[in-house]
Amino acid sequence: MMPKSGGDYIYMMEALGPLPAFLFLWVAMLIIIPTGNAVLGLTFSYYMLQPIWPNCEPPDWAIRLLSACVIGRLSYFDACQRNFKWIYKLTMDLIWFQIFSNFDSCQLLQCKMDCTAK
Repeated sequence: MMPKSGGDYIYMMEALGPLPAFLFLWVAMLIIIPTGNAVLGLTFSYYMLQPIWPNCEPPDWAIRLLSACVIGRLSYFDACQRNFKWIYKLTMDLIWFQIFSNFDSCQLLQCKMDCTAK
């Protein structure tokens, strides 16, 4: 166990030296982490939009728009807000939204959407 802060960077620094650790840090910051966030955002958006279009795939523009809004909003909270009660409330609201989105809300509201127009 290494009593230092820094996570993967410290392990890479101790095992491989400063240059591989530095390169890994930059690759992780510029490629690995943003790509993972984009995949999570697109997956979240797809499943949140699925109840609105129950009989077909949600349109690609709607998935991308919601994903960009969610990633932007969470990035804003992470960078600018240090009120953790607000973030906790947002997390709980999203969890409840996910639970209730599993029910077929469009059938309950008897809404009919034309899935052929994309």
